[in-house]
Amino acid sequence: MGTNTRTRLLRDRLSVEAGFDPENIDVGFIDDLMADWPADGTLDMNQADRLSSMTLDVENKLIDLLCKVIKWEEMAKNARDEVYAAAFFSSREPTQKGRDNAALCDKEYNESVATYATAKAVLKWMERKLDTISKRHYLCKEVLAAHGRLRGGEDDGHLRNRGRRDASFPSDALGGDADLLGNDPGQG
Repeated sequence: MGTNTRTRLLRDRLSVEAGFDPENIDVGFIDDLMADWPADGTLDMNQADRLSSMTLDVENKLIDLLCKVIKWEEMAKNARDEVYAAAFFSSREPTQKGRDNAALCDKEYNESVATYATAKAVLKWMERKLDTISKRHYLCKEVLAAHGRLRGGEDDGHLRNRGRRDASFPSDALGGDADLLGNDPGQG
């Protein structure tokens, strides 16, 4: 095994440059995966094999982006709090309630609130997409395990030892609620 001389710092992966705007992130790689997924959610062995690696790639990209968005969301929250404090303490209102009202009406504060709201929305969207894609990846692994074709000849014992669901049922993989679809999630 050779030594990798290339330095890979986590700081570089988590770096959020000034002007970072997650709304401008190209999410075409997610759309491509969703377009390749069968409309009815039923997978055959070949589809599961192909989509398994695709879902894993998309998961990895989303995790890297999610880390940046989490950092950006926290920075937006801190900026909002700093702008509020500055507006509150610079107000000439004599009472605390007056200062609070002045800070809440401050234009810069309201812009920072909007940025923070966007950060929370982007974060929630990415978390849900990651969850859905993770479930789809798991469904691919279940289909492959059912056919004994996990990569490398491995078989997940936990898939074999627990009650096996119908691997073609799409509710779990599509982020759906099994109860709403009339399927008892307690059944194996």
